[in-house]
Amino acid sequence: MGPIAVIGALEEEIDLVNAALCDRRTEWAGEYRFDFGTIAGTDVVVAHSFMGMANSAAATALAVARFGAGAVLSIGTAGAHNPALHTGDIVLGSRTVNDNSHMTAHRDRGSGSDVGAWEVMGNEVGVCGSPELRIEFFCDAGMLAAAQAVPYGGGRLVVGTVASGDVWNKEIDRIDALHRGRGSDCEDMETFSVAQTCWQLGRVPWLGVRIVSNSEHFPDEVFDVSVAQKCQAFALDVIAALA
Repeated sequence: MGPIAVIGALEEEIDLVNAALCDRRTEWAGEYRFDFGTIAGTDVVVAHSFMGMANSAAATALAVARFGAGAVLSIGTAGAHNPALHTGDIVLGSRTVNDNSHMTAHRDRGSGSDVGAWEVMGNEVGVCGSPELRIEFFCDAGMLAAAQAVPYGGGRLVVGTVASGDVWNKEIDRIDALHRGRGSDCEDMETFSVAQTCWQLGRVPWLGVRIVSNSEHFPDEVFDVSVAQKCQAFALDVIAALA
């Protein structure tokens, strides 16, 4: 099996993991930085993907196709959708869904837009014989079981669904609609595209590890990137467990 790839969008979401790498070395692929080393005797490659679906897909593709990653962790911060979650809670993404996949009904010019009427697209054959348009992927069961067995004292550790899209949702009605309709517990901008890339490149095992950094349900729980340190500490223990 190849190295475990850790994909993180922000420097603050991967710096602790990078600091833990033994015999660290760095390679670049365009603007994407990959740091290599070992953790608990296991080969690890850490990718600084930047934010967004396209960036995380590209970084994951490089980690797998160029650097031979045999398993992938998508780590970092996330906004809560589930009102039971608070800052510091970690969601193990057993499932991830695409928050960007919609079809709108025709509306004449001047009729405005009705976001509530947008239909979810997914698991359908696209036009012109394109590949299936999928809106959900499920993580590797073995990776999930290993992560569930790792102690975490910084909040709740729950198994749930991570919604991903190139959007930062702050409207509580929309957040609630996604929680009800997609079953989402939190949102980020990377995990779905990481999972999709893993699936497309040979069903590479993956797992999302996302810590709640903010919740619109609670006005005092504003975005706090510092909680990413707790997520990384937990991720390091997950890597050791997988090793």
